[in-house]
Amino acid sequence: MGSFCGTAKISWKIRRLRRLHFSLGYISRSICLVPLNYSAAIQPYALKLFFALLLIEIIVTWIQYSAEGQVDPSFFLGRMIKHILSGGFIYLMI
Repeated sequence: MGSFCGTAKISWKIRRLRRLHFSLGYISRSICLVPLNYSAAIQPYALKLFFALLLIEIIVTWIQYSAEGQVDPSFFLGRMIKHILSGGFIYLMI
């Protein structure tokens, strides 16, 4: 009798799994959707962090330019343009 109850429990679980339509397509779709859901949830925080770090970089560049009175301004302008372009690339990746 004990073995019958064990097989009844197993067959009930199998029937439940079949009702849930677990197939290779379902599993692959759920695996593909997990990163999309995570990306959608984390994107606002990533954008806030990105813009905060970009603002800090621009402020630091401006402070360095103000503190260095004798350095050529084109050096800092080029550096700022380089950072803005790399920031744009990172923004596109987010």
